Amino acid sequence: MTENTSPDHQSDDLGLPARYARGEVERVADDEAANKAGQTSRRSRTPQAAGRTGTRGRAMTTTAGGPRRDGATEYARWLAQRASAGHREAARDHVTRLRRNGGTYRSIAAAAALSPATVRALASGRRRAQPATATAVLTVTSRTLPRSRLDATGTRLRLRALHVMGHGSARIARATGVHPKTIRKLVRGDARTISPQLRDAITGIYDAWWDKRAPERTPAQRGAATAARKRAIAGNWCAAAALDDDQLDTPGYRPRHGWKPATGTGIAPDIHPPHRHHRRTGS
Repeated sequence: MTENTSPDHQSDDLGLPARYARGEVERVADDEAANKAGQTSRRSRTPQAAGRTGTRGRAMTTTAGGPRRDGATEYARWLAQRASAGHREAARDHVTRLRRNGGTYRSIAAAAALSPATVRALASGRRRAQPATATAVLTVTSRTLPRSRLDATGTRLRLRALHVMGHGSARIARATGVHPKTIRKLVRGDARTISPQLRDAITGIYDAWWDKRAPERTPAQRGAATAARKRAIAGNWCAAAALDDDQLDTPGYRPRHGWKPATGTGIAPDIHPPHRHHRRTGS
């Protein structure tokens, strides 16, 4: 098949059809000609003629089919479409970052004054978002986002410090009233955010147990405590005494020290939550 090399099908360095670039050249030449002619013909020009003089007049001359677009208009429209696509892509990436920082479709939508369905459609790319929608999403920041979820850094370090004292995930789960799987995800670092309610519950357990050893009255308790301590040793997790309470809940905080044996000041009491929700697996 012979390649079409006609002027209208050739492209410039930006990949634009040559007729778009040629339209720009024609527009500049016409404007210069109109400026020169305007000094002598402005007084004699009639309203009808003025409406059809120059590039703008030709671009807006009406025909039976409506306004006619020349090369310059098509070029401007192409640039606008390319800018809109980049704007939508930036907004989609921004939603992804906000969700990684604990935001939800509902909280992002509330901060941007949009519907959750609109934000979800933008993030998935199922529907082309309007420029105003992308702009509204890009104005949302982590600070302006309603805090329906919190960073789990401090909670993860608290749970690991409890493991040093022999408190395993199952024992902590019973005390907080959640499923053991939820605690294990937090301990491993798989869950990067946490609900305020669960964060407060775990903080309460930590405050009561941070310097207390897990009970070892029965073989099952001894086995669970031993397994928790072995996991802390393998992960090089530090005890509560090595944590900076002022920085503990700061995202990205890392303790300076690793595992060291800790005996504590006594045996931790059993804690039974007022309401148990073992079927819940979300953190």
